[in-house]
Amino acid sequence: MVSLRLNPAVQNTRIQIREQLDFATILYQKGLYRQSLKILDKAKSIALEQEEKNMAFEIVEFEKHIETQFITRSIPRRAEELVQQTTRLSELNHLTSTLSNLSINLDFLKHPTNNPFNFIFYFVLLTSFLMTFFL
Repeated sequence: MVSLRLNPAVQNTRIQIREQLDFATILYQKGLYRQSLKILDKAKSIALEQEEKNMAFEIVEFEKHIETQFITRSIPRRAEELVQQTTRLSELNHLTSTLSNLSINLDFLKHPTNNPFNFIFYFVLLTSFLMTFFL
């Protein structure tokens, strides 16, 4: 597994972000909080560029942990910035999850062995979803 992970032909963004998160954790455990925050900031930028919102959320939560446990005062108003990022990423992750669930349920509806009454259920599900996000 290690040799497969290190093979450059199979490197992907998630692995690279996860490695950066691991490096930041090691630095954090050694007491190198500012260096850890620098690596987390780079990893967060990559995660946001690549639309890896779950990983970006995890990174921001780790940044919040470092900032609250060890007040680094790295940037004025840092706490407010981290709270805004967490809130936004949480909303995006919730929306993504909801849409994914809806997609799976609609795919289920396409299956030929399904009862026609399921259509009513999924219509109600879709209507409630749309009302939740657009009202």
